[in-house]
Amino acid sequence: GYSEESIVIEKYLNMRYEGTDNAIMIKESKHHAGVKLPYAKTFVEQYHREFGFELEGRDILIDDFRVRALVPGATPTPP
Repeated sequence: GYSEESIVIEKYLNMRYEGTDNAIMIKESKHHAGVKLPYAKTFVEQYHREFGFELEGRDILIDDFRVRALVPGATPTPP
């Protein structure tokens, strides 16, 4: 196995504005550390970048979440 310190955990939320079908997968960001709703801020920024506008006054929904664990480095060869 791997030591706990060598495992990297990545968290994602699949988010969209209420009333839309355009969900965007948002990775947890260290960039917005200390922000009250970091996923929402990242979602709004990415939505604006992709679609050129924001839907102010609409709730942001979380459709699902994903957690990924990985160990950086070379892939070991099977025995």
